[in-house]
Amino acid sequence: MTEALVRDYYTDCVRREWRRLVKDAYHGLEFQTTLHFLEEHLPQKGLVLDAGGGPGRYTIELARRGYEVVLLDMTPANLAFAKRQIRRAKVQDKIANVAEGSIVNLSQFADNTFDATLCLGGPLSHVLDAHKIERAYTLPLLG
Repeated sequence: MTEALVRDYYTDCVRREWRRLVKDAYHGLEFQTTLHFLEEHLPQKGLVLDAGGGPGRYTIELARRGYEVVLLDMTPANLAFAKRQIRRAKVQDKIANVAEGSIVNLSQFADNTFDATLCLGGPLSHVLDAHKIERAYTLPLLG
């Protein structure tokens, strides 16, 4: 998929994506299971990159749990929505940055910046170019 196609798709479904993990028991189970494994495998504290974090559902939950978080997404509409949700959740003090960008180019962040990196859901599935896939999987994300 081209970046423009992906950006257009997520621009059109920001609210649907925000509600996806809480809309019913099935999707709620996905959310709770993912949080369980994050709790088990993330460091006790630190700076977490939520790469491709969309409208910020996990960003906000991690901030509530005491992490500092950087939300990265390529869709301006997701980022604008996430900023509003972050304010509503009153977790602004735990959000280090809400940044526009792609998982295939993390040059805006210095190496060894993050204590952990999340890339949940679809971000890697939207990268079809073989070179970009290799780049996304080999970037030094963790400190």
